[in-house]
Amino acid sequence: AHKEAAKVAAAQELAAKISSVLVKVAAKVSETGKIYGSVTTAQLADALAAAGIEVDKKDITVVSEDAKELGIYDAEVKCYKDVKGAFKFEIVAE
Repeated sequence: AHKEAAKVAAAQELAAKISSVLVKVAAKVSETGKIYGSVTTAQLADALAAAGIEVDKKDITVVSEDAKELGIYDAEVKCYKDVKGAFKFEIVAE
């Protein structure tokens, strides 16, 4: 039970750290402002790693339905069982 509590506490700490960050993801953009393709969880994991937060891309979920244009969108990271950290990412032109 003590180990479980320590894991949950560490996950909550990570979730708080994640929630305080806004990461930028560069993408190729058309003249109309739409991006080519979509932002992947691997790109988000790399952006978080650049901000000093190491997470597995499999634990990232893009919450915003239509992240296909420049702007700010929501995503979340599953840190541990029921502990999730929400963060915002901004798609910027390359």
